Amino acid sequence: MNLNTFERLTLLNILPREGNIATLKIVRELNERVSFTAEEHERLKLTFSEDGTSVRWDRSQDKEVEFTFNGVEMKMIVSKLEELNRAEKLTAEHLSLYEKFCEGEG
Repeated sequence: MNLNTFERLTLLNILPREGNIATLKIVRELNERVSFTAEEHERLKLTFSEDGTSVRWDRSQDKEVEFTFNGVEMKMIVSKLEELNRAEKLTAEHLSLYEKFCEGEG
């Protein structure tokens, strides 16, 4: 599945922050894989606000990156997106992720 910078950041923000040991290990692996390499940081000119609430990047350098997610990872991501949907807490930021993961448009 191809994800752009915004989708990657959004995905990183919805991953569970707590759970059992198995969940936390899966989240750690997802964080490592979906996070940005040093080369991507440089190319995108990623900058973070001091309080960590916002990120800026050079959108002209934004490229989609292909990721493969196993069944357990997919289930975790889809479950979280569906939970947000049921609770009516999806935002516009989640829309493309929801379409790709839950509606198969990726």
